[in-house]
Amino acid sequence: MFSLCSKLDKENVNSLVESTRDLCVSKGILMQKKDGQSPTKTYTCVPCSLLPSPIPKDGFQLLTFLQPHINKLIHDVSQDDEFMSAAFKNVIKVDDFTKRLYDIYKASKASGKQRLDFGILRSDYMFEHVVDKSGNKFFNPKQIEVNTIASASVKLGSGLSSVHSDVLQYAKMKELTAHLPKNESLSRVARFHDIWPRESGREQTHRGQLNVT
Repeated sequence: MFSLCSKLDKENVNSLVESTRDLCVSKGILMQKKDGQSPTKTYTCVPCSLLPSPIPKDGFQLLTFLQPHINKLIHDVSQDDEFMSAAFKNVIKVDDFTKRLYDIYKASKASGKQRLDFGILRSDYMFEHVVDKSGNKFFNPKQIEVNTIASASVKLGSGLSSVHSDVLQYAKMKELTAHLPKNESLSRVARFHDIWPRESGREQTHRGQLNVT
């Protein structure tokens, strides 16, 4: 694999960096800057790559096929009380953060009121460059981690896809935008937002947020 940035000279890179920052601001790809000095809230662009990273198409297609099954497996495991208790019994003795999460899990299971589950899972992968005995080269996807609390990635991921599409055009690589995969995470969360109130029966709206009980 290679970097698209290798096709750019230093002057173009500097110009695209400024354009990328402006695009991130316009699309809300921001994070709060915590320097401990400013009396008011300030924001900065979320760290991101200047251009999308090329990955093997067949590897990406394999992962998009497998990921729903992996997600279902993770969900099914989370519903196994006996397994969860055994897996966490030692960890919660020494890790307060994990214990608080496990307490929420137990309280949710004990209430018996939840009839609809919704998971936001961010799976991170890297591609291993493999050469087999016959000299054939291929990239083997390896899962690095599964993040189950990365809700901000829903907005950031979909917004960054749009940023990369625009930057590719600024870099005179418009033909590559056709190869960018669609990121539908935000629209999928929005669809769940429409389903949830009907399933739960009660809802409260407070300061633009939907709180469901």
